[in-house]
Amino acid sequence: ILMTGILDIRGAARELKINLSFTPMRTREIQLDGDANLRLSEFGLPRPSELFGLIGTRDEALIHIRLWAVPASPKL
Repeated sequence: ILMTGILDIRGAARELKINLSFTPMRTREIQLDGDANLRLSEFGLPRPSELFGLIGTRDEALIHIRLWAVPASPKL
């Protein structure tokens, strides 16, 4: 499933599309896993540097999310 939303980092809001998969867990519980790629420069973030610049890095980052969905508790 493809989910679309807005990701806001340091005041820079961009549309982000995340590929989600659903996995049934225990009774009445679902696990959602998803990932998306983004460019750090789109959010005004510098590329990370490794070992004082001796190792090159990219302008891309991978975001991975894992959520668990359970039914809401009944109101008392």
